[in-house]
Amino acid sequence: MNRVIAVLALILLAVDLLLNLAGKKYRKMTKGLLMPLLLVYYLMQAESVDYLVVLAIFAAFAGDVCLLWLDRPMLFQAGLLSFLLGHCCYALVFWRAADGLQGLPGGYFLLLLPYGLAVMALYRHLESGLAGRRLAFILYACSIAAMSLLALARLFVQPGWVAWLPFAGSLLFMLSDSLLAANLFGPRSRHPAWQIMASYVAAQVLIVAGLAMQAPA
Repeated sequence: MNRVIAVLALILLAVDLLLNLAGKKYRKMTKGLLMPLLLVYYLMQAESVDYLVVLAIFAAFAGDVCLLWLDRPMLFQAGLLSFLLGHCCYALVFWRAADGLQGLPGGYFLLLLPYGLAVMALYRHLESGLAGRRLAFILYACSIAAMSLLALARLFVQPGWVAWLPFAGSLLFMLSDSLLAANLFGPRSRHPAWQIMASYVAAQVLIVAGLAMQAPA
């Protein structure tokens, strides 16, 4: 059954990307079905369901739906808040799995520097287009960076290739959101929408699949 869900998800993603390229209005339906399919996969695959993961997937679904209307400020803000909630849920899952960061090597905390520099570089690139959204951007960017750092911390406690999946997904999430932010606020950037969507879905799949294969700590 899980294979059937995986095949359906791949077909749905392929159709969504094609509609994205063609600019069809029916994409509102395909995009809104991706996260529910991922949720079904998680509920069927996970030996022990973590409701923080369920909430993160549901928040992503709400964000997907809201961001279908980028020209409506209220929905845009609701979408960002939904994704922010999702990042916080994943971060809590990773923090808990990493034993609250206890016993990590000191070198781990040096990784705060490259993540901080990445956030700062993106902020400087987009600063002129952020207008009154600077504080919101910094909060959102720091939340996703923290989520990725905690996914990395989890590797020290739960080693193995499965644990690498959520970390890889967190990096793809940073890439996807950076491309989207560049399109929305950047002075010259115009990245194809299919690249943003493909990296976003891959990020969600890697995170959820990795968490489904390991029972929460």
